Amino acid sequence: MSALTALTAVKVNQHRKYNAIHGIKLKKILLLLICSLLLMSNKKCQWKQSIEENKLNEEITETSSINYRDYIDNYNPKLLKLFEIEGNFTDSGNREILVFFRERDRGMVLTPKIDFAYCFVFDTTNETIQNVYDIHDYWTLLPSWDYIKEDSLNELGRAVIWRDKRIGYIGDFNENGKEELYFFRVSGITMNTVFYEFDGNEFVQITDREFDYMYHHIIDIDKEDKLIKFGKPWLSSDVSFPIIWNNESQKYEILGEVLEN
Repeated sequence: MSALTALTAVKVNQHRKYNAIHGIKLKKILLLLICSLLLMSNKKCQWKQSIEENKLNEEITETSSINYRDYIDNYNPKLLKLFEIEGNFTDSGNREILVFFRERDRGMVLTPKIDFAYCFVFDTTNETIQNVYDIHDYWTLLPSWDYIKEDSLNELGRAVIWRDKRIGYIGDFNENGKEELYFFRVSGITMNTVFYEFDGNEFVQITDREFDYMYHHIIDIDKEDKLIKFGKPWLSSDVSFPIIWNNESQKYEILGEVLEN
């Protein structure tokens, strides 16, 4: 082997050795870089998660710090609270308040009116409101006289009193664990009945639509058969309209034809 060939072989070996050494260093550098990136990414995720948790805690603290009385009274700036009643309307197991409102800007009003009603349901602390449910399509003018006989009070539940007038009753008359809302809705010339119950998602009417538009008030109640009899006592003939609770349809239905007693 000539001297030139030997020298060339030595340089090639040195070059290979150099590449091998630096290749190992480069791999180490790349590995360290990848580890650093992973560590930074993990720290960033932890930081983001911490920020989100802090934000959530702040929101919970902020909501919890709101006085529930202020929340109810100022639920809608356009509404003015009239009165409220506590009860077991949704079977939540927590505190529940049914609140009646009127619109603030209604101009000149000769007859007082309820425009809206909402059910406020608290969480387990009974200090923070968790859900609010609208009593759909409920409103009434102040009755000029009582539409419900006094002897119905103990059967349907407790009376809803507004300005010394009974506008309905609240009670678990159908005995399914939730209180129903037995309301009368008075307009300028007519009065009809609207009964509500919570179905797990919202308050729904539990009477036949056909029945809702009769002009009547309660004249008799049969607690055992869950039957409510309505009539028009100002008529000369004693005509009644009985309705009965149907567990399958979860509604009150008209029982047969109009009865002549």
